[in-house]
Amino acid sequence: MIFIQLFLFFFISLALFLWVKCVEKRPFSSLGFFKENWFKELGKGFLIGAAQFSLIVVLLLMTGVGRLELNHLSLEPFLFIIALIPFWMLQGGTEELVTRGWLFPTVTAKSNILVGILISASLFGALHLLNPGVTLLSIVNIILDGAFACFYMLKTDNMWGLAGIHGAWNFVQGNIYGIQVSGQGAEASVFAYNTKSNVDWLSGGAFGAEGSIFTSLVLILSIFYLYWSLKKEDKLPAALQFRKSNLT
Repeated sequence: MIFIQLFLFFFISLALFLWVKCVEKRPFSSLGFFKENWFKELGKGFLIGAAQFSLIVVLLLMTGVGRLELNHLSLEPFLFIIALIPFWMLQGGTEELVTRGWLFPTVTAKSNILVGILISASLFGALHLLNPGVTLLSIVNIILDGAFACFYMLKTDNMWGLAGIHGAWNFVQGNIYGIQVSGQGAEASVFAYNTKSNVDWLSGGAFGAEGSIFTSLVLILSIFYLYWSLKKEDKLPAALQFRKSNLT
């Protein structure tokens, strides 16, 4: 199954690259893939994604919503977990490539950046509508994550970082903490996660922690930080700036 998914994600990425290169006549760098410091950006993104989801887990544990237990892994499943990192990178990178690398700037160029963010983030949410255990809050959180990714792209203009964030988020969620990844379980994990709350908006329910209000909090704070950072660096697009004249 995992090899079928790998092929599918590879095919989607290749098809989009060929479309951009042959039809739109644009270089690959226009999608946010640059040769310079690509591994550094990928690693930085991985650390950001891992830190974000780890913060969510800390909130779940501190509030008594969930509990972690260490799995006793032999060498074989441990190596399998490590080997899954490139898969999550490809899976996350493909989703980001379609929604942020291509769709976001394409829609923005034809309308404005606010519409670009809304459509990119909304499509990202729509892609998860049929996932097991989906709830309204889980879709809201996926849309928030899409908006965060758009702001990260505005700040860095680098797709490697987004691939790292998305890949780490799913890897850490499923294969480190043993939590459902958008309603789908991981085959092996370092920890076993047990939900102690029956309140879905706290625990995320069958969808996993991505459906929790704690995920909403972490993502909203992440968006606010990027918004503030862009404004401080005078890089915030005019369409996203709030002025007194707009509020009166």
